[in-house]
Amino acid sequence: MFRRGLALCMAMVSCAVYAQENLAKPQTKEPAKLKISGWAQVQCQSEWQEGELASQSFRIRRARLVTAGQLHPMLSYKVQADFGNSPALVDAYLNLRFCDAFSLQAGQFKYPLSIESNIGPMDLEYIDYGDVIQKLVGYNDVCGVGKQGRDIGLMATGKLFAVDGREKPFHLLHYSLGVFNGNGINGTDANLHKDVVGKLDFHPWLPTLTISASCYEGVWKQNENGNYKRERFAAGVQYDDKKLVLRSEYLWGHIGQDLDSIPNSDQLASGWYALAGWWFRWQSGGSEQRLFPYIRYDHFQSGEAAADAQTPHFALDQSDAYSVGVNYHPFPSLQCRVAYTLRQTSKENLSKTADRHQLYGMLCFKF
Repeated sequence: MFRRGLALCMAMVSCAVYAQENLAKPQTKEPAKLKISGWAQVQCQSEWQEGELASQSFRIRRARLVTAGQLHPMLSYKVQADFGNSPALVDAYLNLRFCDAFSLQAGQFKYPLSIESNIGPMDLEYIDYGDVIQKLVGYNDVCGVGKQGRDIGLMATGKLFAVDGREKPFHLLHYSLGVFNGNGINGTDANLHKDVVGKLDFHPWLPTLTISASCYEGVWKQNENGNYKRERFAAGVQYDDKKLVLRSEYLWGHIGQDLDSIPNSDQLASGWYALAGWWFRWQSGGSEQRLFPYIRYDHFQSGEAAADAQTPHFALDQSDAYSVGVNYHPFPSLQCRVAYTLRQTSKENLSKTADRHQLYGMLCFKF
């Protein structure tokens, strides 16, 4: 442990020296201190159960206003607010980049768990993040803590082992390691424990291929009774060469025994998804047209086990979603999305419920 700590300190000192040398150099270009942008997603959704229309509505899924810029060539910032429902601060952070191998980010932002969660909603292929991402990466978490997949904390990131690619150089390994409150956005920590999140992305042979693993080790406070373990693990692979897109991940979650020895059953959750699609591109009217048809499958299950370790775990809830969709980009600032999902759910020890047929339409625009 001492050697690891010493090695980390030496790496930080080296990067600090590098930073001081760059600070001392005269800057030939003034950094952009302020850039204002925004985007919104207008969604319509219809759902049928047992052949009858069960719901039909329009909604503003997201509406974001973003300010970003650089205070110095090494120091950037981002502040993002969402007005889709109740106004909320989504991102607010500073990023200090010492070198490719090391940068520090402090504030509120997405924590580095899973591949899909770190894809922005405007770049996401499906209408929204899959069930397993929603339930285990802090959007609609099974433990009830978190929102937007974000938290407040401090994170180190970097890119290591640069190699010459066919088109341009790339790095074989990307890493992220952060310490967070563990209580979601816009709030203070609810206990004296800090949550640790780490992620490694490996790009073997070519930058279009990503093999990823990430984990989350934390503690959350359910109520006045005490604090509970919150553990997550994600492993996945993605191939994206701007034409063919393939992505699949498996995620596992554990809400453990009360840390203060108050009896409580463990809760386990797991799931996976797979997506495949192809980008078609052509020129029309002086702009590039893009069309992306895709198929997707999502599986999620959660369950409990008795406090006795000899009792096997059993599933309480399970869902399977089969989706097909197409995204059309007539020009860079506008997207049109249509998707159909057949959702099958099981409750109370896997007793079947009615199938749900969901049809989505979404307009996404940005400025």
